[in-house]
Amino acid sequence: MRYQLSSEEFLSIDIGSHNMKVLEVKRKGQNYAIKKAFTISEMENYFTGADIFNVNGIVETLSQITQLERSKTKNVILSFSGAKLQTKIINVPELPTKELRTFVELEYPKHFQNFNKITDVVDFMPVGTFVKPNTNQKQLGVLLASYPTSDAERLVKEFQKKKYKVNVIDVDVAALGNVGKVYSNEENENTIILHVGHNISEMVFLKGNAIVFNRTVGSGITGLIRAIQNQEDITALQAESLLREVGLQAAQDITLDNLTIFADDYNDIVEQYLTNILNDAYRSLQSVSANYDLNVSTILLTGGFSSITHAKEISQRILEIPVEEFRMGKEEKFRLENGITIINDTGKKIDGSYAICVGMAIRNSM
Repeated sequence: MRYQLSSEEFLSIDIGSHNMKVLEVKRKGQNYAIKKAFTISEMENYFTGADIFNVNGIVETLSQITQLERSKTKNVILSFSGAKLQTKIINVPELPTKELRTFVELEYPKHFQNFNKITDVVDFMPVGTFVKPNTNQKQLGVLLASYPTSDAERLVKEFQKKKYKVNVIDVDVAALGNVGKVYSNEENENTIILHVGHNISEMVFLKGNAIVFNRTVGSGITGLIRAIQNQEDITALQAESLLREVGLQAAQDITLDNLTIFADDYNDIVEQYLTNILNDAYRSLQSVSANYDLNVSTILLTGGFSSITHAKEISQRILEIPVEEFRMGKEEKFRLENGITIINDTGKKIDGSYAICVGMAIRNSM
């Protein structure tokens, strides 16, 4: 999570193991305009599970696509895939920066399994203060992050070979927290950001404007695609296309090539899978709410799941809590506390799959 001075123009890049999301952002005065938003697919060609094995392929593909998009900036804000990233929110008494750094140095081995001081990149970020339940003591939430040195260094070096300048290395928890703060209308509003990605999902808990807890869930849209594929004996590509086209609730039977898929069968498999994953999220919600005196008012859906038709309605029914979907409509503006405005100037809607990119852009504007 290193940070340097922000530039007037930059690319906000979220590298996932399924696809890479990119925003091109330009600054003019107090306005940050998102000029372009595009996705680079088939990232699994460069990954073996959670491991990046072809950093050259990732950066070369990005270079080719940005040329096609006529994007000239070489300034980059980068978020790694969460598959190998370890994160943990800890709560400590408010400390001066120097004392805080000394304190957290002792915390990494306690919170990260198989932590290796020599081979792992570690960093921390204060994420807000809150009053500890049942006391008047102020607590500081601190986000700890750990990532294997080899992956981080190889990827950054490859960007540098292509003349890119990496300004920020960020993590999804911090970026999602930024997005959640924008959606929170009141300082005392408590929000959970539920980011359902392709392979894994992330829950980020906001108490007012402070991130107090996060949890990674080891399942995502891939599991639902696989369930539809196995149920209907079709390919993974057909199952994914079906999910995107039909959504999470089929109103009538579906014809796919020479195959008829009954609406009831499709809806049952979707309902069964989503009930399992959302019930897991609900159990985490109950536990964290009790520990942090967190009366959750809203769940904000982000990730590719949030852009699938009926995601909001089904999630709200299963979780029994008001649910919002992240999106930025054409020319929609996010006004930040520091007076900065982030504008969607792409000419199209930006959906929840770009939430981490937007969250990184918010951080860079701060």
